[in-house]
Amino acid sequence: MVNSEVQKNTSEARLGKEQRPLGIILWFVNLGSLLQKKLSAFFSKMNQLGVWSYYIFLTHYLLVFITQKMDDILTPLLNNSPIGIKVLRVSLFGAIIVGTWITSGIVQRFDCSQFSDLMIQKTFVKVLK
Repeated sequence: MVNSEVQKNTSEARLGKEQRPLGIILWFVNLGSLLQKKLSAFFSKMNQLGVWSYYIFLTHYLLVFITQKMDDILTPLLNNSPIGIKVLRVSLFGAIIVGTWITSGIVQRFDCSQFSDLMIQKTFVKVLK
């Protein structure tokens, strides 16, 4: 009798825990739907960002790498001044954002141009011969 009561309590506890994630998921889905209705301009801008995500992915890491190297070189020149280092890092972060914006535009124009198609066709012809 005691063993069956323990099993009953354990299964009820499991049932309650299994239902919680579904409730949380539905709550977040409803929250997302509400936010999408209220902030439709934000979601349309995020949709446009999705189109650019490929180009951002291709370009941002190179700029992060370059600015990290610049940080390593310039930090000792500032005599470890906390304000100077903060200004440097904020400036480098801004350079990453602006540089990513510019280089993404260049890569996007190249990707949409006929030159990239021609270049790929010529490359595949040489490789496949």
